[in-house]
Amino acid sequence: MNARLQSLDIMRGMTVALMILVNNGVGHDHFAQLVHSKWNGLTCCDLVFPFFLFMVGVSIHLSLGRRFSQPTDRKQKYDATRKIVVRTAKLIVIGILLHAWDMWIGGKENILSTIRVWGVLQRIALSYCIASLIVVWVRNTRIQWYVAAGSLMVYSYLLLHFNGYAEDPTNIAAVIDRSLFGEAHLYHKSPIDPEGLLGTLPSIAHVLIGVAAGKIVTVPISIDRRIRLLTLFGAVLVVCGIMMSAALPLNKRIWSPSYVTLTCGLASLLLSLLLYVVDTRKWTRWSTPFRWFGMNAIVLYVGSEMLSPMLKSAGITDSLYSIMMDSITACGMDSGVNAQIVSLMCALLMVLLVTIPAWLLYKSKIFIKI
Repeated sequence: MNARLQSLDIMRGMTVALMILVNNGVGHDHFAQLVHSKWNGLTCCDLVFPFFLFMVGVSIHLSLGRRFSQPTDRKQKYDATRKIVVRTAKLIVIGILLHAWDMWIGGKENILSTIRVWGVLQRIALSYCIASLIVVWVRNTRIQWYVAAGSLMVYSYLLLHFNGYAEDPTNIAAVIDRSLFGEAHLYHKSPIDPEGLLGTLPSIAHVLIGVAAGKIVTVPISIDRRIRLLTLFGAVLVVCGIMMSAALPLNKRIWSPSYVTLTCGLASLLLSLLLYVVDTRKWTRWSTPFRWFGMNAIVLYVGSEMLSPMLKSAGITDSLYSIMMDSITACGMDSGVNAQIVSLMCALLMVLLVTIPAWLLYKSKIFIKI
């Protein structure tokens, strides 16, 4: 296997493992860095999804970008387009079925009339689809950059002129989703659906920035020079993101342009570090479990999202939480700290549980691609 791909798989695996961790805290008291910012701001939890989208972009370049950067006949492009559309449809259907599964396990009625339309897989699917089609049909790298920058500029205008930062139903993102899909089919824990339709616009730019990083990773120069270029690329994005946040605050819920730029920069820096550690220094023993996760990322994420409501419905999650709370209360720590520690321990147990199928799939050389 190509060492660069190992670095990407390790980073993808780290992201999926962290995604499972932050999604499976128990109770109402969690460490602040393991929950999303309520509105403006940035926590470690807010880095998980954008890092994954960034790696979607890198993967697009590895699978499509290098092939279609050269003159290609229309049949090849049409074949690639068909595969992209089919994969997109699969991800959207799986995302919607996950919502239905959660509702069914939870004993909710009227699933069809209240099922949520949007979600993590739906956001990944649409962003992947549009970015991939751009890569297949637009060979000119400069035009790809223009599309990414133009998407962020248009989105910035919409945010600044149509209540894009309002945490209420007047937010343009909420207005669009309600108008097109109805209140019943949206996220109900906040006025704005964090994976709604309008947020796909900056997400496309996000993936295209990942495509650009993929080009740096595969440019035919020494690995050391690639690492330096990717580090510089990431540093520039981080600085730009911080500067942009003065006018457009960091906000994961609406996927603000500053959030796109900063998180892509941080993801680039992490990937450059992994390239150094894995490819240059050959320090790979620590990364083995993350490689397991990275080789079947989507399947393991979907599996964890199916398993979690089952454990909660059966009362196993609450029982485990109570047992662990009782067992550490004797330590004399503040009850709030106890609750945070137990929540983290329960989430870690879920990660360890998913590690078993991750290892079995890897050992059996079964790599499932949706």
